[in-house]
Amino acid sequence: VHGPRGSFSYDKTSICPNVAVNFTAHTVNTTAMVWDFNDGTTATGSTYLNKTFTSTGKYPVKMVVTSTAGCKDSMVKDIRIFAVPIAKFTVNDDEQCVQNNSFVFTNTSNENGATAPVMYGWQIAGSTGAPIQVLQKNIPTQTLTDTGIKIVTLGVASAEGCLSIQSSTIYVAETPLVSITGKDACENEEVQFGSSLLLNKGTASYSWDFGNGGTSTSSSPKYTYNTAGAYMVNLTVTSSYGCVGKATAYPVNVFVKPKASFNSEYLMSRGLETDWRFDFTGSGATDLEWVFQDGQVDYGLGPINKTFSATGDFNVKILASTPAGCKDSASAMIFLKPELLMWLPNAFSP
Repeated sequence: VHGPRGSFSYDKTSICPNVAVNFTAHTVNTTAMVWDFNDGTTATGSTYLNKTFTSTGKYPVKMVVTSTAGCKDSMVKDIRIFAVPIAKFTVNDDEQCVQNNSFVFTNTSNENGATAPVMYGWQIAGSTGAPIQVLQKNIPTQTLTDTGIKIVTLGVASAEGCLSIQSSTIYVAETPLVSITGKDACENEEVQFGSSLLLNKGTASYSWDFGNGGTSTSSSPKYTYNTAGAYMVNLTVTSSYGCVGKATAYPVNVFVKPKASFNSEYLMSRGLETDWRFDFTGSGATDLEWVFQDGQVDYGLGPINKTFSATGDFNVKILASTPAGCKDSASAMIFLKPELLMWLPNAFSP
């Protein structure tokens, strides 16, 4: 009677923890096969697929075959599970502005008894542009010019190819893009300023400088200039990531506002009519519109002479303006009291 004969093979030459290994039996005159992997697990059958070992070390794997007559044969092979280095790194600040960023990565990996030479590889990849790859233990300080989320990966491998990987994200924050809206104004009149902001992520804080010592932290402030002149308005926006954007300085011309006032003088009466003179006593105006209660309108800096046929309280108003559109107005009441003169002839004719 021929006895059973058995041997086996496996498909990996270098085996790392938790890496699947396939075992295959090669037998003659056998009816049963039992596997003992010496890690607390056993199996039966001519093949055992996807076997994994969780710890490093040497494992004497034994296969026992049995014939129909109950005769046995066995084979033992030592399987070595190699150590895996542990990839690990830190970064000085994982969220930085695109302006003057400096990402410093520190390799804190543990080689964990892995067979030398231990190999290292870094990669920084974003949604755009080619990835940055560095095949050495320590990566130089990185200044990144593309904004957005980047995935940083460190791979560490033993001489047998036992590999571990750590990945982490960093964020390169954009510079806020901001511009100013506004308009020229007259002194002592409120100006509405606005801002247009492009910021894809985060919030913004505002710092306005109105060019005369005035400031604001509103996104759309209102401001009043009390003195005519030329001013440069500046706006600085800081994102919640600390990134600073500055708008192009915005010029604002503040024009002199005219002051409206006038004097009125009674001249004479003619029956039911009275004559008056009006003199502009204000300043800064280039154009005047005189509006009288009886519907009369006149223009010019004066003096203005008018005749009225009304009686009693009477309103006079002036509208003062400049070429820049600055305006002021004033009004006053005068009292119209015509003196009725009777004419009597001193001679009679037939």
